[in-house]
Amino acid sequence: MTPARPAPRSSRAPWRRAARALLVAGLAALAPACGGDDAGEGAYLVTDMQGCRAELRAPSGEVLRSWEEDAALRWQRARLLPDGDLVVLSTWKRPRGNTTYVVRYDPAGAERWRTQVSGQHDLLEADDGELWVITRGRRRLADEDPPRRIRDNQITRLDREGAIGDWLSLYDVLAAAPDFAWRAVDAVPMDGPPADVVLPEGDVADLLQACSLQRLPAGSFGAAGGDPVLVCLRSQGRVVVVDVDRQDLLWSWGADELVAPVAAAYGDGLVHVLDGGTGDGPDGRLLSVDPDDGRVVRTWSGPEGAGFSTPVTGSLETLPGGGLLVGLGDEGLALVLSPSGEERWRGEVRGAGGGAAPLRVQRVDAAGVAALPDA
Repeated sequence: MTPARPAPRSSRAPWRRAARALLVAGLAALAPACGGDDAGEGAYLVTDMQGCRAELRAPSGEVLRSWEEDAALRWQRARLLPDGDLVVLSTWKRPRGNTTYVVRYDPAGAERWRTQVSGQHDLLEADDGELWVITRGRRRLADEDPPRRIRDNQITRLDREGAIGDWLSLYDVLAAAPDFAWRAVDAVPMDGPPADVVLPEGDVADLLQACSLQRLPAGSFGAAGGDPVLVCLRSQGRVVVVDVDRQDLLWSWGADELVAPVAAAYGDGLVHVLDGGTGDGPDGRLLSVDPDDGRVVRTWSGPEGAGFSTPVTGSLETLPGGGLLVGLGDEGLALVLSPSGEERWRGEVRGAGGGAAPLRVQRVDAAGVAALPDA
């Protein structure tokens, strides 16, 4: 479904142009400090979520490409794919509530298609151009006494042309796991359902809040012949590995340890977790966990002038050589940390008033940059 097209510039365009100028200023030194063994050659895709804009920046700070939707309300996540296409979770304001689309752009920036989904936070590319998207939907747990209404999260498949395929309920996977202990989550009032989730009004428990996805190598975490994916569950204070094909829970960690994890990444045999904290103080943490025994093998120290508090939005990615790319979304701050914890680069996104504007960030390798025309 394609939304009605407004004028090329919305009423928020001056705000966005001012925010964009601040984005450029804050990221001018993007990659010179994060080259070498920590990041390698390539570039970084920085998503200005409120500005509904993504910029791909070279090590010199040059903007190689940019994409934007002036009339959208928010870009939850943008990812650049190896073939040069950009996919975006784009939220629009509608009379009956916000509506989210997956939008796919070709390497030249032309829109290929958009599909309405109940998407949130993250998406990734799987095989043959298929996309996996975190989606949401309310459901009634009739087997509980009294029956309870929750917001479930799913991993939903879209094919290369944007057609919606099958989906996996994360609630069903966790409920079928005998050793998964649920964290209690209070119901919250809802004014009404999102436009893309047609269900009655009422109070629901946002039981999972899945907020990041990473597809893992085949066979990892015991998923022989399966398709494992690492998922961060903010409400449950867990990071889990789920076999999407077999619909099994392979691994879970964080009970009695994590507060509000917003992103997780696997690399070099470790699971790294950005635990964003509560927002009531500097209680965010960046942890590295040995998945074999669940030990926290490292608690990263925040670089000077930056902790790891980001209770709602974040991103996390492992880099070649053992470093980490950290997106402190609520702080409008992205960091590259070397394996020793040294800050190699920081970039900020600020709104027109000078306050932090949320971001997410992705590393794009040299081959991905080369897939773009004239990049």
